[in-house]
Amino acid sequence: MMKKRLIAVIIVLCLSLSLTSAVPILSLNSSSIAYAKTVKKKASKKKVSVKKKSSKKSSKQSRKKTIKKKSSKAKVTSVSNLSFAQNRTYLVTIPTSKRNVTSVQRRIQQKTRLGFYRTPNYQIQVKVSGGLVPRVITAARQLGYRAYVNDVTPPPPAPKVVAAPANYTPPVVKVTVQTISLNTTSTATNNQKLIICIDPGHGGADSGAVTKDANGNIVLREKDVNLDVALRLRDLLKSAGHEVIMTRTTDDSVVHPFEQKADLYERAAIANRAHANIYVSIHHNASTLPAADGTEVYSYPGSPTGAMLASAIQSELMKSLWSDDPSKNRGTNTANFAVLRETVMTAALSEAAFMSNPGEAALLATEPFRQQEAQGIFNGITKYLNHLQNNQPL
Repeated sequence: MMKKRLIAVIIVLCLSLSLTSAVPILSLNSSSIAYAKTVKKKASKKKVSVKKKSSKKSSKQSRKKTIKKKSSKAKVTSVSNLSFAQNRTYLVTIPTSKRNVTSVQRRIQQKTRLGFYRTPNYQIQVKVSGGLVPRVITAARQLGYRAYVNDVTPPPPAPKVVAAPANYTPPVVKVTVQTISLNTTSTATNNQKLIICIDPGHGGADSGAVTKDANGNIVLREKDVNLDVALRLRDLLKSAGHEVIMTRTTDDSVVHPFEQKADLYERAAIANRAHANIYVSIHHNASTLPAADGTEVYSYPGSPTGAMLASAIQSELMKSLWSDDPSKNRGTNTANFAVLRETVMTAALSEAAFMSNPGEAALLATEPFRQQEAQGIFNGITKYLNHLQNNQPL
């Protein structure tokens, strides 16, 4: 019995000990499980935040890619149809903002290799010749900015009239003008009035050759001399009863805006539209060699009547200007000049003297010499018409 009681007591003690020891074990297990759950929640939150950040970065990168794609596909409008005179100065202005004026200035300078400067109102500007304006406009458009162009060429100074050399005496030329019956010449049909077109070369933005003094200042422009001689020739022709058409009567180009090729073609078109019988273009020569001098007259290759007109004008200019100096005779030549090629009538182009020769430039600045030049061309035209009517020698 005693043994049975002892065994029962021992069993009870063991059960009590196991129950008391199981409680902390259960509590530890539950706390560890709770801690594990919190750690998992934190880890999942971190993963979510990392995913959100990565998604934001990917969205930004995708936006940048789309912007780059759009900018790469942006079309730049062609500026080949814009025309700017090579000898003019233009101010190109590109408006920017305070935030990006520095970067725009740096990028456009890299593209154009030109020196831009800033204005107080966050614009960048540059002064360039007409040939560089399209490059600046194209670069600005590639960067997404507009460019505004203004012509800032200063007006030319008034031409200075240089006194004739003290030893210069204009030669006295006797002119015999014969009346020409228009209905018997080959240059006009019956009951049709003879029309002569006079073309003073250059004009407006195109000054032609220039003469400079010792300080580099321009003292004489070819366009001014051409116009003065042409107006004097017009008066002589009108006094002889001819109808005269002028391509220009003022210091201006014949097309606006000025473009050299279009200007030359329009001069020929003026003569063609007027159904002129004779076309004479008045120019003055220039050379890189100051010693180059003399008179020459051009006609179109393969034009027999043009060659006859050029020969008549050349011989009469030599009599009128250089009767005592035959070395000035450069003869007649042919050239594929647009004004000679595009005209449909008898045509010639005169180069009476050299703007680049100091002695001849001084003469060209005087009124007596210009009047003698106009007289020589008039005599040449008259001589050509007399040859057609009466078969007189040239």
